[in-house]
Amino acid sequence: MNRRVAILTALICLGIVIACVMAGSTYYARVTVPMGMTQEISQTLSAATISALNASGTESAIQTLSAIPTITPLPSPTLTPTLIPQAAACDAEVVGTSRALYPVPGQGHALFNKIIEAGTIVKVVGRLSDAGWYKTEANNESGWMKSNSLKLLNSCRPTVFDLHYLANWLSPDEMLIIDDTFSSNTNVWVDAATQKNILVNTTPQGEAILLIQSDNERIISTTNPRVLNISAFKLFTSLTADKVTNESYFGFRFRDSGTDYYQLFFSPKSCKVDIYATNELVFSNNINPQICIDRYYDIYLSLSSDYKLEIQINGFDPISVSLQDPNGRYASGKINIVTNNIDTGIDYIVITAPK
Repeated sequence: MNRRVAILTALICLGIVIACVMAGSTYYARVTVPMGMTQEISQTLSAATISALNASGTESAIQTLSAIPTITPLPSPTLTPTLIPQAAACDAEVVGTSRALYPVPGQGHALFNKIIEAGTIVKVVGRLSDAGWYKTEANNESGWMKSNSLKLLNSCRPTVFDLHYLANWLSPDEMLIIDDTFSSNTNVWVDAATQKNILVNTTPQGEAILLIQSDNERIISTTNPRVLNISAFKLFTSLTADKVTNESYFGFRFRDSGTDYYQLFFSPKSCKVDIYATNELVFSNNINPQICIDRYYDIYLSLSSDYKLEIQINGFDPISVSLQDPNGRYASGKINIVTNNIDTGIDYIVITAPK
């Protein structure tokens, strides 16, 4: 009798042990992959995680992870405006000594700005991501004011918009290539010769500036692949020029295939524009000396698919040049920044191209 009781007791205990093991395995699997797991969470279960678990010998966990459906990453989105319409503008008071309303976010238009009286209440309709400039409406006019010219009122928090949107620089038949105010890692700018990153400085007002210091010629390029093969474009930029000598220039190299390219140079000291087809000078002209009265330059550069180049500096009359390419050597290519013997602080670069 005692022997039968002992056998029965052992069988009952064994059954309980087996049931506990099975229940524990089921519980572990549910903890590892909870019901209702979102796609974002499942994507964090990387190959490295599975490898670590495999090394620990947790077989049930490996089986659970392998059962998760593979998440195919979405293709990288194209660069598009990130717009959040603002329901209402907020108020700001004009303060300080620099109270200019500019037509673009740059101080090159010194002869075309308007001074707003101190104490005037203006509407702020948006700002750039680097907080250096505010888009405002003052005296029934729309324009741009430096952030240190305004005192925000009533807990005003201006909405951040892309520059090309606030400035209306993208038409319906164009696509955005670059919109960079240098306040984030949207694009990486490097010295083409050394491949070292170019320094971004931030002012106390929060304005980010790409600083290019050069004792000799430097080619500055971006790692953004969208500028690798462009035949037609519009380019908007604003910059300051310091340590200017007779040898100083800044400008752009475009339709750059690596061997052939066009180059546009602007020399602040002589107030002259030169255009080259690789090493051959194809255009040279002195421009209005009022353009070079200070260190600030707002530049608009446009190249059409049929080789028509237009450049406008600080809002003065544009210069138009018809470039020649009888052998098709300059059909398309990259856009680069070029500087020589000058310190250049670039506030922003916006590039658009036809669709």
